[in-house]
Amino acid sequence: SDLFYIGIGVVDSAGALVKGIGNQYTPGQVQTLLNELTIPFTIIITLIILRKFPTILGLIGSAVIIVGVGVIILPDLFKSGTFEKNQFRWYACIIYGSNAAFFSLSFVLKEAIFKKENGSPYHLTTWVGVYMVFFTTLMYPIQALPGFGGLSLSDFIPIIWGGITCTAGSQESSIHLKLADTHDASPPPTVDCDFVWLPLLIFCISSF
Repeated sequence: SDLFYIGIGVVDSAGALVKGIGNQYTPGQVQTLLNELTIPFTIIITLIILRKFPTILGLIGSAVIIVGVGVIILPDLFKSGTFEKNQFRWYACIIYGSNAAFFSLSFVLKEAIFKKENGSPYHLTTWVGVYMVFFTTLMYPIQALPGFGGLSLSDFIPIIWGGITCTAGSQESSIHLKLADTHDASPPPTVDCDFVWLPLLIFCISSF
C-alpha cells in the first residue's frame, strides 16, 4: 500500500540525512568501514521483523567481509594520521554510521512487502524513489543548523541544479560548497563530474 511506500521513503530519507550530516567530518576510509555496518544491522532487523535467522554460512561470510574491509582500511587509516587532522570528529562518525540502520530497515521492509504482497520491483522502486525525493527535500533545512552538515539554505538551489547537470556529465557544473564551519581553513570540496552518470545507469538497469 501507499503507506508502506511512504514509510520506506521516510526511512531512506532519514538515512540520506544522517549521511549528509556526518559526511563532513567522517574521513572517506572510515565511511567505507561504517558502510559495512549494513550487514549486521540487516541480519538483526531481518530476525526481528521477518523472524528469519541467517544461515551459519551467511554469518561466516558476513564476518569475513567486515573483517576483510577492516584489515585493509585500518592500517592505512592510522598511518595517514587522519585522526589527528581537522577532518575527523568522533560524533560525526557515529551519526554517519547510523545510516546503516536506516538503510538496513529499508531493505527489510521492502523484502516484507514482497513477501506479503508479491509486488512489482519496478513499482516499488519508483514510488519509494518519489517519496524519498519529497521527504529528503523537506529534511534539507536540518543540514543548515549549526553542527548538522554545515550547509546554507542559499546553497539549496545551486546544489540541486549542480547535481542535475553534473549527472548529465557537465564538468563546468562542479559543485563548490561553502561550509559553515569558519574554523576549517581547508578549501571547499569540489565534485568531479566525469562518468558520474555511469553508477546511476547501472543502478537503473539493475533495478529493472
